[in-house]
Amino acid sequence: MKKMLLLTAAIVTAVATASAKSNILAGKDYNRVEVGYAPMFMSDMFYWRSSESTAHGVTAGYTRGIHLSKKWPMYIEVSGQLQYNHKYKSDIDASLDVLRLNIPVAFTWRFTLGSKKLFTIAPYLGINFGINMLYNIDGENQFGDNDDIYSANRFQLGMTEGVNFTYKRWNAGISYVWDFMPLDKSEVYDASNTTGSLVIRAGYEF
Repeated sequence: MKKMLLLTAAIVTAVATASAKSNILAGKDYNRVEVGYAPMFMSDMFYWRSSESTAHGVTAGYTRGIHLSKKWPMYIEVSGQLQYNHKYKSDIDASLDVLRLNIPVAFTWRFTLGSKKLFTIAPYLGINFGINMLYNIDGENQFGDNDDIYSANRFQLGMTEGVNFTYKRWNAGISYVWDFMPLDKSEVYDASNTTGSLVIRAGYEF
């Protein structure tokens, strides 16, 4: 997490330095549709022993950028993004399927570079509301009655940070979502499953 924060800070510093020599103009509200690759990283804690696994996945969504200032290129981005992840473990013949709706709300600065103002770099930071719509292990819904041994969360609060690059209307971005709340946990076995997702995406702004 520290590495990602340092990377974001470095990007903001570099962009701010470059923008001092460029023409930064406040803009208008915008929309963006996007698709991407979104692996989910899971850390299973069981009696203080940790194991890491990755569930590969995809995401698709819509973002609305709301302009905040007439003088500065400050925006609030509100998104709705569907994310699906799947993992199969051949050694135990088990499969995992997760479908969630991410609703990130982030503050972003859009730095316009170049005399023609065709290229934009936009670092951002915000919170993410994750709503788990499907969480199946071997086809069995984990939100049902599991004898109170494991408790799956339908809601996960987290943080999102990243950067967007836009050329004309075409967009590419990379971000990470840190989930503060576990996907599931067990008081009986003193176990929890914490998650985080990397998102690499491409989109179109209009």
